[in-house]
Amino acid sequence: MTSDPGTPTLRESVDELDSRLARIGAAASTLRNLAPQIRHGIPPSTLLTLTETLERDLALASHQLDVVHDRAQLELSSLVDTPHLGERRG
Repeated sequence: MTSDPGTPTLRESVDELDSRLARIGAAASTLRNLAPQIRHGIPPSTLLTLTETLERDLALASHQLDVVHDRAQLELSSLVDTPHLGERRG
């Protein structure tokens, strides 16, 4: 199956989703590390920056999840519509 140059492959879409999820995981780790400092009154700007970045990454990951789902459905439907190579007809 070929795709036009502007359309990412399923693999590229999965890689992008994986990157986004890794960023979200890193933000969760950062938040856990900030928790003790929050109790002691760190400046709210640090937390605001983290939450704004996390909000953006969550939105992008949600979009990328839709892209991966759509690409997987497209590839699955193309497999169903295409006879398997090497299959014998009797």
